[in-house]
Amino acid sequence: MSRLRSHMTFGNVVALTALFVALGGGAYAAVGNPFVSARGTIEGCVKHGALDVVKAGKRCPKGTTSLPFSRTGPQGKTGATGARGAAGTSTAYFAYGGNSTVAISPLATMVSVLSKSGVPAGTYAITAKVNLTAVDAHPGATSQVNCQLVDVPASGAIVGDSDFWTPVTGALIGGSFEDQTTLPLAFDLTTTKTSTMTLQCNDLSNNNATASFTLTASNAEISAVQVGGLS
Repeated sequence: MSRLRSHMTFGNVVALTALFVALGGGAYAAVGNPFVSARGTIEGCVKHGALDVVKAGKRCPKGTTSLPFSRTGPQGKTGATGARGAAGTSTAYFAYGGNSTVAISPLATMVSVLSKSGVPAGTYAITAKVNLTAVDAHPGATSQVNCQLVDVPASGAIVGDSDFWTPVTGALIGGSFEDQTTLPLAFDLTTTKTSTMTLQCNDLSNNNATASFTLTASNAEISAVQVGGLS
C-alpha cells in the first residue's frame, strides 16, 4: 500500500472520481452493469498508480492491489429542522337543546327553539340543525314550517339562513299519523359586537291542517366556529 500512496497523484484522484461517477451514477443501474455487483460495489485494481476495474465477481490480477468502493456513497448528515409555523387559533361556541320538545303550532309567530348567547365579536362559520315532527289524527294532513338561524333574537332579527318544510302526516305511529325531518341551516357572520345565535321556527299553515295538528321541534344544535376570515 506504500507504493499506492506514493503514486496516487492529483490526476489519479480526479480519474478515480470520474470513473466512480460514470459507473455508479444515475445513468447506470446496478442491475445489468457488468462492473457493479449485486451489493452495489465496484472492484478497483491498482498497480504503480494506475487504476483498472474488473467485472463484478472477478478478483484483481496478481501483482495489483484491490481497491473496492461502493456505487452508493455514505449517507449524508440530516439537515437542520425547518422553522415551525405559528399555531392557528380557533374558538368555537356550541349549544344543544337535547330531547326536550318545543311546541311550534298552532302559533303563527316565531318560536325560539334554541339560542347561544355571549358569542364575542369576530368572524364565524355558523351551522345549526333541528328535528321537526308533525302529528295529526288524520292521514294526509299538510302544513308548512319555516325555520331560521339568526344572529340576534326574533325582534329585529337579521336572518342568516332559512328553510321550509311541508310535512304530510302519512305514517301511523302510536295511534297518530306523523311525519319527521331534520332541517340543516348555516351562514357566515362578521360582527363587531357580542351576538346571540338563535334558531327559531313558526307554523305557516294558518291552521289549514286539522284541529288536531301539532308541530314540535327537538334535538336542536347550534355551533359557531371563529375563523380567520371569509373568502
